[in-house]
Amino acid sequence: MTRVSRGGMAAGVLVAVAGMGACVKARAAAPGPSGGPHVEPRRAAERGIWSEWQVVPDGIADGAGRRVFLLVGGHLEAIDVATGVVAWTSLEAVRPLIVEGERLLAATGPIPAAAAAGGVVALDVGDGHVLAAPVPMLKPAAASIGSVRLDGDRLFVHWVVVHRAPLHCGGVYRPPPVVPPPEYGLTTVDLRFGRADVEPALADELPGDVLERARSMGDSSRVSVWRTEGGYAGVLVESAERAPRLLRWDAAGRWLDPVDLPAPPPGHTLSVMATGRHLAMTTFASGTRTPGRFTFHDVKDGRLAADLPGSLACPGAVLLGARVLCVEATPGATVPKWGDIVTPRVLVARDATTGAVVWTHALDPRRDYRCPPLP
Repeated sequence: MTRVSRGGMAAGVLVAVAGMGACVKARAAAPGPSGGPHVEPRRAAERGIWSEWQVVPDGIADGAGRRVFLLVGGHLEAIDVATGVVAWTSLEAVRPLIVEGERLLAATGPIPAAAAAGGVVALDVGDGHVLAAPVPMLKPAAASIGSVRLDGDRLFVHWVVVHRAPLHCGGVYRPPPVVPPPEYGLTTVDLRFGRADVEPALADELPGDVLERARSMGDSSRVSVWRTEGGYAGVLVESAERAPRLLRWDAAGRWLDPVDLPAPPPGHTLSVMATGRHLAMTTFASGTRTPGRFTFHDVKDGRLAADLPGSLACPGAVLLGARVLCVEATPGATVPKWGDIVTPRVLVARDATTGAVVWTHALDPRRDYRCPPLP
């Protein structure tokens, strides 16, 4: 299995020695949508632009990295990356999907007139006004949106339905329920004519040549591959003490010369996190979690893009121009003996040179649940 980072709201995926991440089985066929017959999946062409390299914590960024678009409090906010100023807000959408030039495509809530659980609306990047009426987007109500691809006026939305075992609290043993495997699907939205089609899809959509080359490098614990703006990139980490290698392919899937990245200093280990635009690498003193350096390297050529103290490293951090964006939990989490655990979160933008905090922006809190104590 080759580790493949997927899109969605996750800003990055920890790979290799980091030991966690979003992984999918390469070329695995998916069952049909819930309640529908099984249909052999087909692979969509790799044309157009993908959302994966635009992903930032809790949202997406425009191509130039000047603005981020976040879902906060049930509405969409456009935030200037340099200053943190909210440029505009919109109640027309519930989730940003992808940016093309001056057009932001976002998911909406239900469209009763079309009997659809949701739709796609086009907003102006500059001021947020609606460019076109919402178009129905058909998918199961329980589906989570993953990668999004835009090819002209055709939007391809990959989604997955993950079946989870019901939460069980109590001291009486119950055998674990049989949980069906995830269901993958693809919704194709014709933005011009307002039509949408749903079909099964593959769990992974990377070209076969890219995957075969990645598999030849080693097992899934050492290799990760993902899409970038200009093609595909990967990282090979043979051990936590050795220099990682940046793997590269062009947009057609042709293999490019790999780039050797800096090795961790003697007595240090390395953690690598992949985002669409950069590799974020953090060094640690061996046998400890004491961080050393936190660096970003461009996925196109491996060049050093930012170098910060390791104490500023955080999961999901992304580099946009002169800012490093990271989600941090804030003091004040409500931790009851049982019930909902509410953890406030904030988006922090730091100067990519000095590490100083430039601005912060409150995000929706994270909610977890703790079972009540046994009687």
